Amino acid sequence: MLIVAQVSFAQQKVTVPQLQSPENGFEYVMPDVILDWDAVSGVGEITYHMQLATDDAFANIVVDQSNLTLTAYENQYLSFGQQYFWRVEAIDDSGSSGWSEVFNFTIFSTCELSKPRDGDDGVDIRPNLKWKTKVGGTDILGVGGFDIEMDTVDTFDSPYDFIFNIEGNVFIGAPDYLLFGKVIYWRLRPMHAEGFGAWSETWSFETVPNVKLKSPS
Repeated sequence: MLIVAQVSFAQQKVTVPQLQSPENGFEYVMPDVILDWDAVSGVGEITYHMQLATDDAFANIVVDQSNLTLTAYENQYLSFGQQYFWRVEAIDDSGSSGWSEVFNFTIFSTCELSKPRDGDDGVDIRPNLKWKTKVGGTDILGVGGFDIEMDTVDTFDSPYDFIFNIEGNVFIGAPDYLLFGKVIYWRLRPMHAEGFGAWSETWSFETVPNVKLKSPS
């Protein structure tokens, strides 16, 4: 009886991890996403092996991290607009659990503009440009900043065209002084140390035509 019990115990296999977040198929994931899975039971010390790839066959692996003792892994600078696939296996004194189910997610790429509103007129020549802090209901995190492009034509190819950068997770920025009485087109994209997102929708506004006297009357 004792021998049978010992053999059965030795053959017990560590359980397969269950992936938790991000939700499978979610399309608005941040570049610094934390991959999270459930802890498992096993024999002795348990570690985890996580793989992240750009294909579901895991031929193009981006992260291959073993000997993880925590049930989470934080990424950095994942590519904007890229779909990723990930899986985890557990290892204990008896061996490996085999791979979990494969989950996938996509890093967000495009931001939404906020103010000045599209078509506004009478806008100051040094306006505060604002964009939304969320995408798909998720807070924008893990970016290095934002590029803003402005021009007097919506093709962004005139001599007046310029791009300036807003650093960090801030959602407001002001350009240098613009021309009076001009229609200005602008768009924005997120960026970090490893690349850029896609340009947003193009909006326009018209600046004030001149200086207005105020006082004395």
